[in-house]
Order: sequence, then structure tokens, then C-alpha cells
Amino acid sequence: MSDYLVISLDEFGTGITAAGRVSKAGDWLEAVPLDSIGSVEASEVIAVLTGTGVTVWRESLPKLPAAKLARIVPGMMEDRLATPSADHHFAIWPVGDESFVAVTKQSLMDSVFTTLRAHGLEPSRIVPDFMLVDMGEATAAAIGLDGFVRVRQPEGTGFTAERALAEAMLPEGSAEGVDLNWNSLLARAVTADFNLCQGRFAARADVMAFVLWFRRAGLILLAAFAVWIAATLMETSKLADSTEAVYAETEALFRSSFPDVKRIANMRAQARQEVMKLRQQSGGEFLKLSGILFKETSLSDGTLMDGLRFDNARGELAVTLSFASFAEGEAFKKKLTAAGIDVSEGGSRQEGARVVTDLVLRSAS
Repeated sequence: MSDYLVISLDEFGTGITAAGRVSKAGDWLEAVPLDSIGSVEASEVIAVLTGTGVTVWRESLPKLPAAKLARIVPGMMEDRLATPSADHHFAIWPVGDESFVAVTKQSLMDSVFTTLRAHGLEPSRIVPDFMLVDMGEATAAAIGLDGFVRVRQPEGTGFTAERALAEAMLPEGSAEGVDLNWNSLLARAVTADFNLCQGRFAARADVMAFVLWFRRAGLILLAAFAVWIAATLMETSKLADSTEAVYAETEALFRSSFPDVKRIANMRAQARQEVMKLRQQSGGEFLKLSGILFKETSLSDGTLMDGLRFDNARGELAVTLSFASFAEGEAFKKKLTAAGIDVSEGGSRQEGARVVTDLVLRSAS
């Protein structure tokens, strides 16, 4: 629905005097029976309050954030009030370089909300009726159906009072009568910027909108969490598979290097023990041959070691190497020979783009 429900209340906020549907453009559409206002569908509910209990001043206020300004205005206006400011409700609207400051009793605001909520209605705006009178170059006065006079002055402020009191407050002849259509006056509430619903009386947010937002956010969060769990499980599975593959390759190399070890419990500790045995049994022959081999392998970027085995009885180190070409294999053997190693080739073969060569190394006589 794009229509508005405008409701007129009495000076105490306890009685509803009129109600009607108003278009978004501010045109009066139809009157609404008071006994059915709770069933009217409207985009907003706007209350027009008989303004006898509302006073409006035009003041120069400091340029501060709205929240901070709302805290200091009661103290600034203390000398304008007959009773302590704590008993009052303040509302502020900027107008040019100045601001309108409206004040009314908090009990009056409570009564308005109590009356409307009894019909299942929640007002988004509460406007004092005198602020709906057209503002001209001279003071304008309008008499409503209830006999009260709504006065709007050129500077924008105004008031509502009984006729006799209004005539006493205004200079003789200063108030120009306004040809007032009461429904048209109520309809102006749709386009009015003036609103008493501020502070603790500000329009309530739609709770269901928050519930829907949190529900959607929760579903998105749940979906993101499920994706994260799936990604973590997949990554963990990949790492586990990679770890198992590396361990299998390491175990195969260990068994080829130390075939006498029948059972592997702690590969690192057992490898250390086997190396110590070789050092003690062969007088360091394994360390000498492997040291030269590892050094030359590390200096050759295209050389990879695929297998290693030491024959303690013969003092020979059998190694399987992979080269990028046959020429690199020949160059590598010459380097070992120059380092004092007797090299015997067991055979070479082409495997894909690599050349795999089996060598037997022993110390030169």
C-alpha cells in the first residue's frame, strides 16, 4: 500500500476525532470510520495532535550531531519552561540556518501512543495541527471543527488555543482568517517535515525485518561455514595423501639402502643406527663415497638420485641416477672419477624425457 492513514486526536491525546486515507502526494482520498481504523492497510500512520499542549520556538542552535544536540537542548531551553525540563519531551527540526524546537509533556506523548496502540496502530509521525496551516507573509489563523484556533506566524512558529485566548494573544487585526477545509488540513500531514516522534518516541523499527535479516545472515553464515568445512576436509585429505606418498617413497629408498632391516618402526632413528654401523664396520667407506656423491649431485642441477645401496662386504656403493641427457651422465661420471672415485656403469636406459643410469662406486686403489 502507498496510501497513508492520518488520524486526528484531541488535545489530551486520548480521543480520536477523525481519520482518513491520504495519497502519497498529499491528496485526501476518503474518510475512515473510527471503529475500523485498526483494519486499514496503509504504508504509514500519521497522527495529527491538537496542538494546545505543544509549543514551538525558532532558535539558533550550535552545529552539533543530532544525538548530542538532543542532550543539550533541554538545558538550553530551561529558562523558557515553567516546569523542570525533565518533565518535557523535545523535538528539533532544522530550518535554514536555524531550527524549530518543539516541546510538549512526555505524558501527552505517552497518551497518543497508548490510544493508537489500543487500535493496533504504530505512528511513524506525530504533527501538531497548527504546523499544518499555510505560512504566509502575515499571521494566519484557522478555526477547526472543535472550535480551537490554529495560528501560524510568518517566522514558522505557531500555536493552538481557544478562540478567546487566541484573540487576546494576537494584535487586533493581525490574524487573517483562512478558508479551511478540515480534511485538506489533515492531508498536509503527509508532506509535513515537522515530527514529534523523536528520542524515546522515535518510530519503532519493523522487528520482523530484523528477524528476516538475521535469518538470511544466519543462512549465509551457515553456508559459508559448510563450504569452509568442505574445503578444509579436502585440503586435509590432499595433505594426508601427499604425506602417505612421500612416506612410501622414503620407505622404499630406506629398504633399498638397508635391505638387512626387516621391520621399520622409527625410520629416522633406524637410519641413524644403520649409518653408525656402516661407519664402524667399513671404516667410514660409506660416508666417504656418499659424501662425494651427494656433493657432486647437489652441484648438478639436472641430476636426481633415485636409489642408493651400500654393499658393506665389498665396500661398494650402488646408486641409480637420473639425468636430462646421456651427455650429462657422462660428464657426471667424469666428475666422480676426478674426485677419486672408481666408477663402474651397470647400464643406462631412456625413461620418458630422462636418462636413468645405474652406477657402482668404490674408492680408487
